[in-house]
Amino acid sequence: MDLPKHAFARGMAALDAADLRTAKASLDCLEHYSNWRDQANLLRGAYRLRLGDPEGGLREIAKVNFNGPLRPQALLFSGECLYQQKALSESLRMFGQ
Repeated sequence: MDLPKHAFARGMAALDAADLRTAKASLDCLEHYSNWRDQANLLRGAYRLRLGDPEGGLREIAKVNFNGPLRPQALLFSGECLYQQKALSESLRMFGQ
């Protein structure tokens, strides 16, 4: 497995396990690969969400190409950001896509 792919997978798994230190280290690694910008934006957004900053998380996730392979994850985290901001109708719309 190449380094950016591994860093992204490790970072997402770390977020699932609430291991913010590992998630941040993975994000820092991923930042060095310009062709992994969407993955870095998604990971950064999810990381900010887990830090309790859903508004900042949504700003980062909005930079992700929603027409690519990250669409399901981007929609999921966007919906969670909106839900935490009490934007319930928008959140339901995101979860419904």
